[in-house]
Amino acid sequence: MFFTYNAGGTLLQKMYVRDSVVISKTDYLAGIEILNDANITLYHEDGRIRKVGSSWKYDYYIKDHLGNIRVVFEDIDGNEIITPEEIKGRYDYYSFGMQHAGNGLGYLGSDQKEGYGYNGKELTEEMNADLLCMEQDRWMGH
Repeated sequence: MFFTYNAGGTLLQKMYVRDSVVISKTDYLAGIEILNDANITLYHEDGRIRKVGSSWKYDYYIKDHLGNIRVVFEDIDGNEIITPEEIKGRYDYYSFGMQHAGNGLGYLGSDQKEGYGYNGKELTEEMNADLLCMEQDRWMGH
């Protein structure tokens, strides 16, 4: 893993390299993530906007009093009523940030995975690390 920061300590890029081959690369720019120069995600306080093909998907968060993401949903039909089919994930955490095993709904696809659940910190899963990247806080840009 290679991390690139600016002089102020803001994470600019994360690159996972194995045997001199770039496996994945994520660029960070003030609330915008670009994964492998293609998948674009824009974050805001109420959730995120993901580019899927030529369209955009809107995911919304319900957070607890500590800022941890507890529920992720998408108003698929646009009727402003959230049904169980529109709930994409439900999360519970141990006090140190690890998710409870086997609870909630989780995500049904890798393109929908939420990597910022606990305390707004990015979960690094490359190399099966499952570490919280405490340096990256997407809301504040540092």
